[in-house]
Amino acid sequence: MSDSSSLAAIYESFLLQVYGGKPTTKNGAYASVMANLINKEKGKRGPANSPDAEVQLEKVKEYILLALDKVLKWKMSQSHRDSIEGLKKKTRSARSSSDLLEVCEFAYLLIDPNV
Repeated sequence: MSDSSSLAAIYESFLLQVYGGKPTTKNGAYASVMANLINKEKGKRGPANSPDAEVQLEKVKEYILLALDKVLKWKMSQSHRDSIEGLKKKTRSARSSSDLLEVCEFAYLLIDPNV
């Protein structure tokens, strides 16, 4: 996976897992949200009304933190809960889309019942 839309699928998969496959503008569970951030970081132009990379990064962090908070309401072991809390810290300190994609990938694997 090297292009922005393929990478963004990691983000979308995690959020869709959390929200039961129901994307909305409120939960940001669209690959395009992350793809726009990745493209902005690469200096590519996005949609005319899209914010700069720093603003987009903060918005994506917000979506991920909301999803992680929702996961923390689920029944899970203390070790999983501790891992999710660690991912929240990593999300808050993320400096790029690649940092956030690492969080999403790990979180997805942590909560996926098929793994």
